[in-house]
Amino acid sequence: MPLESIEEGLYNEKSDVWSYGVTVWEIFTCGKVPYHGISCMALPRLLRAGEHHEKPYNTTCSEEM
Repeated sequence: MPLESIEEGLYNEKSDVWSYGVTVWEIFTCGKVPYHGISCMALPRLLRAGEHHEKPYNTTCSEEM
């Protein structure tokens, strides 16, 4: 869930794009759980600090993806 949705309950086009990106990441990682092993309480702090998923390895993703 996007940070603004977690903290403020805001849902808009930007949160839709973020959610789409997570879905694409899940597809390219063959269904891995995003932010696996990170608690729900820690996730907002990590997102505020700029944490993001790395490019999935062992895929045929281009650098542009």
